[in-house]
Amino acid sequence: MGGHSDLVAGCVTTRTLDQWRRLKKVQGSIGACLSPHDCSLLLRGLKTLPIRMKKHSENAQRVAEFLSKHPKVLRVSYPGLPDSPGHEVAKRQMTSFSGMIMADIDGGYDAGKTVAET
Repeated sequence: MGGHSDLVAGCVTTRTLDQWRRLKKVQGSIGACLSPHDCSLLLRGLKTLPIRMKKHSENAQRVAEFLSKHPKVLRVSYPGLPDSPGHEVAKRQMTSFSGMIMADIDGGYDAGKTVAET
């Protein structure tokens, strides 16, 4: 969320009040909280998060469309593609489709490794 590669932070959610209480006990025991400086870095990054996520999703859409037409790609899974099994649900539930793309590369593991390394 920071967006500047200068922060490590996160969020933990719980389903029950009991889980939350146990988590708070661990947090208090090990001091798992951000410093004031880290909080200021996080707030700075949150200001641009919507813009960054919009661009992130737009770029992923273009990559997914490119991959779906590539002769060495067997299959692409991305909710922004109209032929994706969850596309209609994603359109209703999401404001953007994120940046997570899965592609099966023709040639299996070795071909996929070559793609990832080049």
